[in-house]
Amino acid sequence: MGDQERTLHHLTPGDLEELGLVDPSVLESYFKFTIIRDPFSRMASDYLWQQRYDRHNLFKSMQFSDYLDFAESVVKNQRYFEKVHFDHFRPMVSYCLNGGELVVDDILLLENIDIELKRIQPLIGVVDLPRINASPSYQHLSTRENIDRVRILYEEDWLLYERIQALHHSLYR
Repeated sequence: MGDQERTLHHLTPGDLEELGLVDPSVLESYFKFTIIRDPFSRMASDYLWQQRYDRHNLFKSMQFSDYLDFAESVVKNQRYFEKVHFDHFRPMVSYCLNGGELVVDDILLLENIDIELKRIQPLIGVVDLPRINASPSYQHLSTRENIDRVRILYEEDWLLYERIQALHHSLYR
């Protein structure tokens, strides 16, 4: 690992195994789920978060287009562990798939988190999820160009999100 920056709450199931933090048989015995969100909302929200908590003095003065350029560089060169918080650019599919295989038992949508948690309540129990990290409005970032850029950069995430959204839509009818 060297001097790579990894934060425990951003590790994938594959990372947990690779780092020896969990035995594969133990991981297999648990009910595992991940929460994903609309990829554009995720990036816009993170852009505003990174500007507020800019640990590296990289993001404070960036326009959103510069931020997307930076995200593209991190993703294309897989620089997720170069510095703390660069793992925010990791595709969401990394938390669902390992070597092309699904490694979670369920995928929840952040936009419907209250309903989603009720749906899996029989498996995990009652969860009272406090809202402590609400994003300010990012409507001004929601241009066709920006949405298209995120769609291209996180194409697999879009496909996953749209599939899960369609599946869950049929569940909640």
